[in-house]
Amino acid sequence: MPAKLSITVNKIKLLSNQDNAKLILGFCEFMKENGASERHQNNNLKAIIY
Repeated sequence: MPAKLSITVNKIKLLSNQDNAKLILGFCEFMKENGASERHQNNNLKAIIY
């Protein structure tokens, strides 16, 4: 079963490097503001953190 966007965002918050986590969360907000679909956001975030 694919991971939901909320689960992926929670995993970002658990990253050991908090500077990286802040940058990734900023990118997530950027995608939301620009109308990216949840699937697109989730796929991009998973590609960054895995």
